[in-house]
Amino acid sequence: MAKMAVAELRERAAELTQLSAVLAAAGEGRGQVCVVEGPSGVGKSRLLDECAASADASGMRVLRARCSELTRDYSFGIARNLFESTVIRADPQLRALLMQGPAALAEPVFGHGEASDVFGVIHGLYWLTVNLAEQQPLAIVLDDLPWADDLSLQFLAYLADRLDDLPVALVLSVRAGDVGTESQVMTHLLEAAVLPPIRPADLSEEAVEELLAELNEHDVDADLTPKVFRETGGNPFLVVAVADALRAGEDTEVTTPQLVRRRIARRLARLRPAARQLAKAGSVLGDEPSLGDAVQVAGLEPDDGIAA
Repeated sequence: MAKMAVAELRERAAELTQLSAVLAAAGEGRGQVCVVEGPSGVGKSRLLDECAASADASGMRVLRARCSELTRDYSFGIARNLFESTVIRADPQLRALLMQGPAALAEPVFGHGEASDVFGVIHGLYWLTVNLAEQQPLAIVLDDLPWADDLSLQFLAYLADRLDDLPVALVLSVRAGDVGTESQVMTHLLEAAVLPPIRPADLSEEAVEELLAELNEHDVDADLTPKVFRETGGNPFLVVAVADALRAGEDTEVTTPQLVRRRIARRLARLRPAARQLAKAGSVLGDEPSLGDAVQVAGLEPDDGIAA
């Protein structure tokens, strides 16, 4: 993680300036939605780390959560992750203040009563947000948004439509190609962002050379930088992975670095069996197999293969 932090902060001055502007606007009572979008490994999470740290340093309250395949089946799971620590740890007087008025409708999220009216809970979470923001400006920072549970997404969309006069920054990261990015609620939420998405680019060859020198703690061979740049395209996570593999004596032109294999294995393990079968078939067939061929090799029915 320390190595990734070094990698991902290179050539990110423009992105950090954009995030700082969003936080400053929220501090002045002009809430905004900000979306950080890009492929896996490009450094979205590190930008959100910096955003959260800057918000905290400027006196904002920071609510932070990471969405994942493991939590998306729990109703209001992400909303609970965001607010629970603040609500549960509040003394009785502060808690009463936070949950006053319509915010009391959100009590079922924290284990008090039953949620008979979903819209009521969503409205309650909105007013809980308002009550928190009245205490101090608020930064809500969410990683891997498409993996949030549906009801939390509905709350976030409801909040996004009502941010204009609130001191709240809603900063979201979206991994390109993730399941759910084209859903109606996700589309509505992302379209609430008045600013263009922040799309961090891959590192330049010069930045890759600097990073390799820092990771290896000495000057790198002249042919190493173009080799790593060619293999990774400048993706920060892959640069670190390839550098580690080369240092360990692996031949990265033959074998995928161990760090990458572990990440792929973890993500595949969270998928349904049909999706894992399809992924294995695709890996056997090569870089550009047709879906029909992969489905056939995986031994799936056509409709199951399309869903996978």
